[in-house]
Amino acid sequence: MILFHNYFKSRAVKSLLIVGAGRIAYYLLGILKDSRIDTKVIEINPEIASFFSEKFPNLYIVQGDGTAKDILLEESAQHYDAVATLTGVDEENLITSMFLDRVGVQKNITKVNRTSLLEIINAPDFSSIITPKSIAVDTIMHFIRGRVNAQYSDLQAMHHLANGQIETLQFHIKEANKMTAKPLSQLKLKKGVLIAAIIRKGKTIFPTGEDMLEVGDKLLVTTLLPNITKIYDLIAR
Repeated sequence: MILFHNYFKSRAVKSLLIVGAGRIAYYLLGILKDSRIDTKVIEINPEIASFFSEKFPNLYIVQGDGTAKDILLEESAQHYDAVATLTGVDEENLITSMFLDRVGVQKNITKVNRTSLLEIINAPDFSSIITPKSIAVDTIMHFIRGRVNAQYSDLQAMHHLANGQIETLQFHIKEANKMTAKPLSQLKLKKGVLIAAIIRKGKTIFPTGEDMLEVGDKLLVTTLLPNITKIYDLIAR
């Protein structure tokens, strides 16, 4: 998603809209309750909405169909820094996320239960697709906080592939560091890390060992390793 890739390079998300008050939302809100992130939840089931209101009295809960375009616009979804679509219906999550993309939502997190659906959708249309096999609350937290702990680079996007076994990551090289200005063959990367492509001034480079990273590059990486939060996590110690 182009808007997401061009999003704020280092600032944390200040506002989050959650569509669907399920188990993931419950644990996520438990973490967010002491944060400064302005959070709103839209839940269609009145009993569940009431339960969440009791559990999180300081949270703004809207009882309504969060997958309906008119309600999303009424609740100003397009003005939120991030939206997590977490209902129990995959198709509704995907369609809602595509609509949110079109109205300008910058960070779009979409829950998909049936991984077979990922084979027929255009994954680049989504900031992040999460599945039950790969979902963890801290994974979502990394997204909505913008991964501000990244030094010299910014993790701008992440997608799960192969039922969550592989991650594709995109970093932005913001300034010179120990990975720039040297051939890729000289970088001591961890096992299970592959530099797939370099995007430089709008052009995609499929690198060889002789290519070098430059300031301003976007680096696409595939990895089998979990918990990659900054570019230096790719380097063997």
